[in-house]
Amino acid sequence: MTHFFALIWAKLSYRFSLETDAAKTLINAGLASKREAEKRAYAEQLEREAADIEANIVREVETYEYKNLAGQEKYEADKEKRDAERVIEDKRATAKQDRKPRKARKMLRRCSERTPRTLAP
Repeated sequence: MTHFFALIWAKLSYRFSLETDAAKTLINAGLASKREAEKRAYAEQLEREAADIEANIVREVETYEYKNLAGQEKYEADKEKRDAERVIEDKRATAKQDRKPRKARKMLRRCSERTPRTLAP
């Protein structure tokens, strides 16, 4: 009789551990997917900021004051322009890195196929 209860207990504890592992995997996949969406939104924001800075540079270069600069003022204005262009490059490089496709969606899809309901015999 004790053997029968031990056998039932072993089966139930094994299934419970499988169910909890599947639930943990599904939660982690959901978090990875959420983080990927946040990174994508951040990349879009960086692209917008880079485009705004670039538009400001173009607008500033076309002004009458910029065209009439000379000497030290021209040097400083060009230095600011180069610094702004470096910021643009950095933002676009970061955005490109954040836009790389991740495996989160694939992992979430794979995990949702193995939800605890599918573990039942």
